[in-house]
Parts: sequence; C-alpha cells; structure tokens
Amino acid sequence: MSETPPPPVPGAYQQGFYPAPEDPLISPDFNGWWNRAMRLLSANWRPLVTIQLMWAIPLLIVSIIANVVPRESVESGSPGDLTALLLITLPYTAVAFLLGLIATLATLHLLIQYVTGRPVSVGDALRAGLRRSGAMLGWGILGALMILVGFVLCILPGVYVALVFTILPAIVLLERGNPISRSFQLVHAQFGPAAGRILTIAAVGFGFMLAENALTSILGNGYLSTGSVSTGVGIITAIVSVVVSVISGVVTAPLALTAFADMRARHEPFATSYLTA
Repeated sequence: MSETPPPPVPGAYQQGFYPAPEDPLISPDFNGWWNRAMRLLSANWRPLVTIQLMWAIPLLIVSIIANVVPRESVESGSPGDLTALLLITLPYTAVAFLLGLIATLATLHLLIQYVTGRPVSVGDALRAGLRRSGAMLGWGILGALMILVGFVLCILPGVYVALVFTILPAIVLLERGNPISRSFQLVHAQFGPAAGRILTIAAVGFGFMLAENALTSILGNGYLSTGSVSTGVGIITAIVSVVVSVISGVVTAPLALTAFADMRARHEPFATSYLTA
C-alpha cells in the first residue's frame, strides 16, 4: 500500500521517473533489473525457501499419491477407483492451492521487508500473505477466467493476458483497487521494457518446467520401463517435481517484484521508499 511519497530524488530521470541509481528495486535498463533481482535472491533465498516449503508439503503428498497409485486402477476407468483417488487427493490439492497463494504473497512481502530496511521475518511475511489471500483468490479466479476466455477465442489473447498478470500478485499485495486494470495500465505504460521483463520471467519459469520434465523422464525411462510404478521411484519422482517447483517460486519472486517496481516507475513517480506492505 502507498503512503505520501517523499520528494523526487535529485538527478532522477523525469521521463519514466527513476530514483537514484542505488534504489534496490528500480532500474532504467534490463541489466539493472536482472542484477537487482539476483541480489535480492542471493540475500534472501533461505527465508524464501522456508516460505515456499509451506505449500510444497501438501503438494508433495498429492504428487506421491498420483505417482504411486497403480496405473491400471486409473486407466481402467473404474468409477470406484477414480472416486477414491479424487477423495484422497482433492483435500490436499485444495490446501496446496490456498497455501500457494499465501506463499506467493509472503515471498513478495519478505523481499519488501528487506529492501525497505525492516527486519526480515518469515512469520510477519506469512501473516501479510494471509491477510491478502482472500483478495488474491478472488482476483485470481477472475483473472483465470479471462485467460481461459482468451485461449478459447484464439490462444494468443490468453497467452497475452497470462503474461500481463505476472505482476498481479505484487499489485494485490501492495495496492488497493482493481489489480486487473492496474496490471494492464502498468504493462502498457512503456510496453517494450515491460514485455522484455515479463517474457524473461516466463522463459525462466518455462526453463524450470523443462528441467522438471527432463528429470522425471530420466527416472521414467530408467526405472519404469516395465510399465509399473514402484513406490520408491514414485516418491522420488514426486520429490523432484516439488523441489523444482519450490526453486522456481524462489527465483521468480524477486524477478516479478523488481519488474513491478520498474513498470510503476515508468508510469508515475515511485521509489522503493514508498512501499509499506
């Protein structure tokens, strides 16, 4: 949330307002954005991992069940088997989803604690994420419906909307009002730099997805050639999948926060000191 802004920093750029070069979030170019995000990651990766593990545990349970359940019971299409599988996994899936929303907001809040000079506290970050989780859930559902409509219309509109919503969690956490219209507003303020950052974040996430698929495929080709899923290999595959998801969440959080800050600085006078999340 914003407070009364301090006066502009002497020497700041006035076209696409930028604070002094030492601002921990805002930079005038791509290299500055990337370097700032990596510095945030280097300084805070341990507490970020701690937050991400909160939602990873129920996700791991779901993954283990999905990997260990015999394939025949699912492929047979038996209503009893499928119903039992759903009843087992659905509660854990719901818990993992809700905790994932909280963790996403909490990782951003923890980074804001750091850049604004406050003590870094996982507990405070989780409480902040919990307070805004209801808003994130509501706006996230609306955003997901917009993405779905975009895919139905012509695929590319759905991809575009999904990319724009990369900064949606940061807006929900830090601002009030309509975060969907605000996302489009900030991205379009200077579309070129915004697109470069968003596409890079998407590429990083896609790279982690490819790494996960490659690792699980190696396990599958090496140990599951008989077509049966052993308990041990199923557990290992689930662990690999969840670990990659956690690492992806930790790495992309500072990229998304600094991208949001850059976009906002291009739209209106803004500095890291304005933040009071």
